[in-house]
Amino acid sequence: MENSIRMKLVVGGCSFSSSFNLRLEESWPALVAKHLNCDLLDESAIAGSNYRIWRKIVNYIVEGVVTKDDTLIIQYTESHRTELFSPIKRRLEHDDRHSPAESYHDGYILKNKWGLELTGIGDEKKIGIMTRKFSCDQFDYERFSVEHTMFQGYLKSLGFNHVYFLIGGPYTPNINNITQYPIIDCSDTLKYHLTNDIHHMNAVGHKTVTQRILDVLKV
Repeated sequence: MENSIRMKLVVGGCSFSSSFNLRLEESWPALVAKHLNCDLLDESAIAGSNYRIWRKIVNYIVEGVVTKDDTLIIQYTESHRTELFSPIKRRLEHDDRHSPAESYHDGYILKNKWGLELTGIGDEKKIGIMTRKFSCDQFDYERFSVEHTMFQGYLKSLGFNHVYFLIGGPYTPNINNITQYPIIDCSDTLKYHLTNDIHHMNAVGHKTVTQRILDVLKV
């Protein structure tokens, strides 16, 4: 199918949008890209944060990898999640997107979310404890709202028109009154979840998200 609105599909998100415990081709980013017959730049990452989404996509824009001719679909995640640099050595068993940390220069970018006090290495566990202790839903959301507004302003200043924000299950903060681009509501699709895992969609869930996206894109 010909598509006149993009050169590539660019996706940012957490494990809600990733191929977690599925084949890569079963994930909604891959399904949408296949339908659009376009290249896919998929930055949906397990334990990923909104900061990771902003960092990756802004860097791609600065480097010229992503342009205003591309279609962006952003699935925000829990607003308490952050990123930190960690010098602690580790062996990554999966590619960076599906690991709790990503290779970065002489260390790693640590995906900091609730639970790091259990999964972290060494002093990272202390960071996990501090994250829980010094977290406030209201402040986390206020900070997210400001940064979301700045991100949108940056995209609009560069003429990005093909941008969509996807509500991913219970993970995405309330963006209804602070978003200037179209919103795709997939807040209910986790009812199609993996066996014994209510936090991640199965193949039916990803197909449902795909159809809702295509309905909004009108292709």
